[in-house]
Amino acid sequence: MAPKQPDVDVQTGPAIPETHGTLYAEPWAEDSVIGDALKESNAELQRLSDADGGTYHDEYSVTVETMPPGVTPEAFLGEMMRDMNGTANNSTFDTLNKFERREPNEPPHKGEIVDIGFPLGPNGSVMLTDITSSSFTYSTITNKDKYLWLDDSHPINGSREFGFERNADGSITFYTRSTTKPHDLMGQLGEDWGIQRKSWESLMDGLSNNVESRGGTVRPNSREGYRWHEVGLDPRGRPDTSEIILASFAQRNYPAEALAMTRVSEAFARLQSLL
Repeated sequence: MAPKQPDVDVQTGPAIPETHGTLYAEPWAEDSVIGDALKESNAELQRLSDADGGTYHDEYSVTVETMPPGVTPEAFLGEMMRDMNGTANNSTFDTLNKFERREPNEPPHKGEIVDIGFPLGPNGSVMLTDITSSSFTYSTITNKDKYLWLDDSHPINGSREFGFERNADGSITFYTRSTTKPHDLMGQLGEDWGIQRKSWESLMDGLSNNVESRGGTVRPNSREGYRWHEVGLDPRGRPDTSEIILASFAQRNYPAEALAMTRVSEAFARLQSLL
């Protein structure tokens, strides 16, 4: 894999990483299987084009020297699809993200919905929009049946891919990468406060521990990550926090700014205890 810089926030609009091209293109939006599943669930994709502001790209990874006996990379990836939290088995990851499949007794399949519990609220949902032999992708959705303003949409728009790559030396690199835009205030704060970074670093730590506990080996100090922020078309550049908050209130039409600010204060206090 190409060298990566840890947690780089580029303000000048870098080229979209080639590996993120499919995430940016969102081909599943034209997939009839996904379209039928959305219609049946009364949901809709939260596409990148439906959100304002800059685009965030990230990738977090860890390299496995040898897989556990009897476990292939494909099988390990399948475990992640069936039970993300169980496979990670990491308390920090569990605190920040709780994945719950709506069809836990069925094999993972395109169009299934996974509800994710967040510690700061609101919760969010994603749809499994793509599966290949070496990756799977979740895309954020709005549950139109839900009526509470805090619980109808995922805090971000876009998609996240989970997968593995085989390296020339025989090692395996497991990764997660995403291309997203904040959907609302909580989505922006998740980026600004480092919640996204902490989530996926803890996932890589959990996967490493899983591999080693079952007899595999992980390359020392191989956890890597980067985060790129492509600024939108606003010539002023990235808005400061106050602008982000005010814009978010206007876009979401919150019924009470005071209530939202109370939730922000509570969320910030909880975040300080986690990180």
